Amino acid sequence: MHVNFFIFCLFIIATSWVAASAPLKVAQPSFLIKGKEMQYEPKKNQSHVKGDAHAIRTRPPSKTSPLPRTQTLTADYFQVNFSNLSDQQSSQNIDTIEAEGNVYFQEEDFSIRAERCTYDCKTNIITCDGKIVLTKAGSTIKGQKATANLESDYYNVTGKDKSDTVQAVLLPNSIHP
Repeated sequence: MHVNFFIFCLFIIATSWVAASAPLKVAQPSFLIKGKEMQYEPKKNQSHVKGDAHAIRTRPPSKTSPLPRTQTLTADYFQVNFSNLSDQQSSQNIDTIEAEGNVYFQEEDFSIRAERCTYDCKTNIITCDGKIVLTKAGSTIKGQKATANLESDYYNVTGKDKSDTVQAVLLPNSIHP
């Protein structure tokens, strides 16, 4: 198992190096994933990261952000789901990261804490549930479920059901200074 994971890491590094040396139409984001223990299952296109799991993604400049942006996702456990390895349009071939336990995600002035989250790397949408604390530019929204589209700055926070309430502390001029 360790040899397979080592070969897989070499494959990712080699494809990243070849991609970096070839002319690209669109800059691809890069990922660094680490934890206390990693397992790779090539038949399932999955990797499991246990214990102090971290994913750090650097996104290239875009129309909405002229500078590179760093996204950080931490949790007790990750399941990293890879796309078909022949799909070169995905970011390092990672489709989604499912995070569980003490989840924290941050990009610039946006952060979210939750019990569980799924981060879609292709759409840049994070969906979370369980004790949500969403913070944007100092304002905070608390609830039980949340969806955040980081491309459009759309955030939706709800309670567990219709009888639950959502609490917001909004600072003047903090969302859009």
